[in-house]
Amino acid sequence: MIPLTQNQMILIAILVGALIGFGLTKLRHDVVALCALIASVVTGLTPADEAFDGFGHPAVITVIGVLLISTALKNSGVVDLITAKVDAFSKKKLTHLTHLVGSVTFASSFMNNVGALALMMPVAIQSARSRDRPPSMFLMPLAFGSMLGGMVTLIGTPPNIIVANLRTDKATGAEPFGMFDFTPVGLVVAVTGFIYLILVGWRLVPQRRSQDSDNDTVFSRQDFIVELLLTEESDYKGLTAREIQIRLPENAKMLGVLSEDGITPTRRVQEVGPEDVILARIDHDTLDKLISDGLFCIHREGAEKSPDDYDWTDHELSEFLVPADAQAIGQTLGKLDRMIGRESEIIALAQQGRRVKQRIATQKLAAGDVFLVGGSAETLGEMPDRFGVIPLGQKHRNLGAPRRLIASLVIFGAAVALTSTGVLSSSMAFLMAVLGMVAIGSLSPLGLYSHIDWPLIVLLGALFPVGDAMVSTELANVLAGAIVAHGQDIPVWALIAILMAITMLLSDVINNAATALVMAPIAIRMADNLSFSADPFLMAVAVGASSAFLTPIGHQSNTLVFTRGGYRFGDYWRAGLPLEVLIVLVATPMILYVWPVAP
Repeated sequence: MIPLTQNQMILIAILVGALIGFGLTKLRHDVVALCALIASVVTGLTPADEAFDGFGHPAVITVIGVLLISTALKNSGVVDLITAKVDAFSKKKLTHLTHLVGSVTFASSFMNNVGALALMMPVAIQSARSRDRPPSMFLMPLAFGSMLGGMVTLIGTPPNIIVANLRTDKATGAEPFGMFDFTPVGLVVAVTGFIYLILVGWRLVPQRRSQDSDNDTVFSRQDFIVELLLTEESDYKGLTAREIQIRLPENAKMLGVLSEDGITPTRRVQEVGPEDVILARIDHDTLDKLISDGLFCIHREGAEKSPDDYDWTDHELSEFLVPADAQAIGQTLGKLDRMIGRESEIIALAQQGRRVKQRIATQKLAAGDVFLVGGSAETLGEMPDRFGVIPLGQKHRNLGAPRRLIASLVIFGAAVALTSTGVLSSSMAFLMAVLGMVAIGSLSPLGLYSHIDWPLIVLLGALFPVGDAMVSTELANVLAGAIVAHGQDIPVWALIAILMAITMLLSDVINNAATALVMAPIAIRMADNLSFSADPFLMAVAVGASSAFLTPIGHQSNTLVFTRGGYRFGDYWRAGLPLEVLIVLVATPMILYVWPVAP
């Protein structure tokens, strides 16, 4: 056992504390990372004047560019083009699954994988419902497919960007990995994983079917709860609650009438008056039609709106998921509505497995809830940044989309070409692409910064100096030496496999970007100690960091589908463990074939 210096022991304590903080999920990842950075500065491991150098790191700038380009591609209709034919492929279960998982795998190769999943998930849920299939059959394979697709290119996932830029830490001063340097290994892994998901993986996923009951815990577009009032011109005036229910569209159900004493069940309500607040469960397309037809108006305590007051043609409807680390958790919908402002309003709420027994405004948001907001594109674009929520899809008129689609693809292709040929660094090429997207209207300059995942950026900027401390204190060298010393008699392919497996396990409990930042310096030192090229070791870290298939907390894609599919914590390893083993078996020989260990 190599004796540790005082600084190394302090850094180990900081890292262990950060790992515990990441694993417990009591604090957001960016807060944990900032605590680790402050501890590193206070203890003298990171010079105070270098504490914020990480925020200017090329990897951080590249991630910002990729997030904005992902939004621009979404706005220009690229993903809509991919998913437009889903109904044609959904007649048979296998082709339905193949199209959905294939679409998200392909899309996440060229845009942020979480963004690709967030766009595809409502499509998957709606198409599953239309074919009377449980969404749980599709959502976990969809999440896994988004992670597999992210391995294919530099920009598919943050770990690739981090590993690419940390390659320059080598003594040889190698250039960062290029746009398609990850493709030979990543594509083989993605295709292998895709085949596994289509043929085997989905069969290992629990298929829990929603019955649209009050106790249903599986997401349904009919699970939105909304408060409504009859308009003066409504054809429903003078009817009993039962008569209203009979005349409502199929995707709407009247739950009762609100009063100070709670909810009066539908069967006990006689004539519904103009002042009665109706509680209904409804999907937002049907809600849009009922309001547009002048039959109902949205109820807001003290601020009712008629159809004339709410111009639906100039507004968008967007669903927002509340993740486990959202700032909105614990806030009542009424307070959140006031914080949003008068230009937009929270219309409806879907609470997972909890009955609504009082006014929606008094309901506190919890992880897994989804709420529906109507408002301007600018306000809706600010929601993720302000409240930490995740947009699940928007209903809007995409004017000029064909022109922007072609122009966006040309700009993106040019950025990829400049990066691939080495003419420009990835950070500069993608920032230039962002400016091009703004110029053609695929990105709005007013809401530009609202599309950046700031918690991720803070996490990266805070952890880069901590990662540098692993090198300056030689802790990375000590840990790498310990791994090598225990594996002196095993072949290099086994070391690559072990490094990948360790990275996978770490990524299953902490953020994948943080995993890459911790493991990449160790991988580099392992290679140096063995006098090998660092490239295969870094590739093992990249693959391992993107293979968090065992838990719902290791990757945001898994978290995104957790409540939507009605999954339990232990459901993931059933389909995920065979996939991780398969990836190690496939990726190890591919890495050594494409990236020889000889320097």
